[in-house]
Amino acid sequence: KNPRHPTTWHARDYGLVAANPFGKRYFKAGDGALTLQKGETVTFAYRFFFHEDSNEKIDIPTHYKTWGESYRHKANFK
Repeated sequence: KNPRHPTTWHARDYGLVAANPFGKRYFKAGDGALTLQKGETVTFAYRFFFHEDSNEKIDIPTHYKTWGESYRHKANFK
């Protein structure tokens, strides 16, 4: 599970698509900070899935579940 799941996404009509877990202060109450102690690491995992058909035709929940089952989360949060 990514820190701050679900992630806030940022998209623009000129082609920018980005995951933005640090933009929290612009979307909800909070300062957006994520503090790691010395020696700690964090891993983020995202998948972009672009398609032309409707969400119902593509069955996005099944694609998401398949991806989630194949990913092994490496971060160790205390």
